[in-house]
Amino acid sequence: MRNSRFVAALFAYVALAWGGSYVAISVGLHNLPPVFFAASRLDIASVILLPAVVYRYDDWRPKLTGDWLTIGAAGLFVAAGANAFLFLGQQSTPGPVAAVIFALNPILASLFAWLLLPSERLSVVSVFGIVLGIVGVAVVAEPSPDMLLSAAGLGPWIVLCGAASLGSGTVLTRRFETTLPTLVTTSWGLLFGGLFLHLVSVGLGEHVSTGWSSTLLLSVLYLGLIATAGAYSAYFELIDRIGAVRTALVSYVVPVVTAIASWVIVGETITVHTVVGFVVIAVGFALTERRTLIAGLRRSRWIETDA
Repeated sequence: MRNSRFVAALFAYVALAWGGSYVAISVGLHNLPPVFFAASRLDIASVILLPAVVYRYDDWRPKLTGDWLTIGAAGLFVAAGANAFLFLGQQSTPGPVAAVIFALNPILASLFAWLLLPSERLSVVSVFGIVLGIVGVAVVAEPSPDMLLSAAGLGPWIVLCGAASLGSGTVLTRRFETTLPTLVTTSWGLLFGGLFLHLVSVGLGEHVSTGWSSTLLLSVLYLGLIATAGAYSAYFELIDRIGAVRTALVSYVVPVVTAIASWVIVGETITVHTVVGFVVIAVGFALTERRTLIAGLRRSRWIETDA
């Protein structure tokens, strides 16, 4: 019972932390350029996580080629790419919409696994689930000729690129043989991703104002400490305890948290399109990962074994 409560607490923490992150991004983007803002999130998280993993793990230092390749994939795709596209897209995308679109990343991970990992196979039902998830994004984005030709209309699709970067990066890290624990590679990846995004920010000519309000500082610290360093640690602890697929279900609680937080804090409301798209994406995920979900539920006695 105590273990179940701890797992529930971890799950709730990740959902609340990541749900609130979209609100913090919306607030911070009023004053910070997007790529620099994303880099700052990774900087703070790596400064917290790297000393922690050095203390916790004996094998914290990358040694093999596979270790460095895994860190490179995590840094370039999972950390830098996912966050840069998310922050860029959220300049013209409401937080609740961005959260729903990012919920597609577990489905995209299945697609990239099929493309990049020879051992992965997709059934007809899984393919239908992937297509359904993409349709859900289209419903949320509400595409029209006028919207697609405007800068605002590109926002949801830029966020989708972030979800695709996260999904592909997650799969790429599985292609390489590494001796490092997942949290260790993620911590190094956050450091590498942050440094890379600072170079991109300079290359884009982003200008950072010297005036930092308490609200802006709070949003940056929240993203780095609560929504990245803390949430990533809790997320990987959940994977160790209940498995990757069941942990991925947190992605479908996050948009609900974001919708409530956005309404309470910044007055953003959700549309019918957003709700319908979210349901379609969730159904797509259930179809894509149906066997693993059912097996996990049976093991945890959430459903009867003879169902």
